[in-house]
Amino acid sequence: MDKLIKVELGCGRTKSEGYIGIDRFPLPGVDIVADLNDRIPMDDNSVDVLFACHSLEHFEDIKHIMEEIYRICKPNAIIHILAPYYNTTTNLANYYHMQVFNEETFRFFDSAKENNFIDMEDWESPHSYDWGLSASDNSENEVMLAQIGVEYFYYKEYRNLTEEQKRHLRRSISNVCDQLFYTLIVVKDHRPSYEQLQELKKKAKQLEPPVISHLRARDQQ
Repeated sequence: MDKLIKVELGCGRTKSEGYIGIDRFPLPGVDIVADLNDRIPMDDNSVDVLFACHSLEHFEDIKHIMEEIYRICKPNAIIHILAPYYNTTTNLANYYHMQVFNEETFRFFDSAKENNFIDMEDWESPHSYDWGLSASDNSENEVMLAQIGVEYFYYKEYRNLTEEQKRHLRRSISNVCDQLFYTLIVVKDHRPSYEQLQELKKKAKQLEPPVISHLRARDQQ
């Protein structure tokens, strides 16, 4: 089996083991220094796994960076994204943050009417009954991503509540959920079947970066 090409985008000083680290600063562990607001210096269809850990919120143009991620990823590549949840006072005050992330961010990078992997109660709204919103601007979105997972990490006082209580609170008041973790599949040649996405979800689970297990352990304390 060929070795997987794994890239960590905006890795800073904390690059995950086994990843090619790309960042705009020449920090320890960074393998490639580049202005990522311009271009990711990787070949088309060359990446198997991409991880962005608290980096995508810093980009000036989220559509452009997602187009670049899509370009360098192979069909059915796995994308893991850890980002700050939008509704925290720290995130809202942080002038370094250009993009918000919540339950619905990646609906705008998919055209599928349904999503059998994401609880509909997390995203249903009165004016948008379908999951995919990539055509909401009446334009063609070149990026197509199938979201097969999302996980929320909470402030300490909310961690032992039921999922229904957590859902209600994180969408009603600030400082409930502090981070969320997305798992996405790159859709290029054709959309994987539900069964294929299930298999890719298992593979993605095995390839999760270690920081995610650390966050889960923290939330269980």
